[in-house]
Amino acid sequence: MNTHSHTSVQIRCTRFFAPFHRRSISRRSRQLVGIIAVCCVPFPASNATAATLSGVVSDSQTRRYVKGATVTLRNTDRVAVTDDDGRFVFRDVPTDSYTIDVESLGYKAGTQVISLGADETRSTEFQLSADVLTLGDFVVEGEREGLARSMQQKRTARQCDRSCLVG
Repeated sequence: MNTHSHTSVQIRCTRFFAPFHRRSISRRSRQLVGIIAVCCVPFPASNATAATLSGVVSDSQTRRYVKGATVTLRNTDRVAVTDDDGRFVFRDVPTDSYTIDVESLGYKAGTQVISLGADETRSTEFQLSADVLTLGDFVVEGEREGLARSMQQKRTARQCDRSCLVG
């Protein structure tokens, strides 16, 4: 009886694995490798003619890099912010002419027009000059309240007591 159950298990396994016979596994493996090879072949990207634009933004007087400046490619949605070394990068930029705007708080805005060719890597530099901000007149007002007011009253009372005793 025990031998019989062993035979039925063997028959069931043979029926299940029949499609995966040794010969068919190697054929299927070759087919799978072929499919993977075709999928892994690099195809030219749709923006194969795209360019890279990089640059640096610095202060025109001190020559220090300007961190946090906003660099915009006008008429696109592309914006970059300069890093600690004043550097910015735009990758995969379509070939065309662009106006680049650079802005940073405390500096006059800078603008350059640049043309990018196919597969070109271009670097540019912006030197921003300081922008002096002039404020109009302003008045600072306030009221003393609470503890500050009571302390001032005590000081005044002491000064009055001393002056009254001297006089």
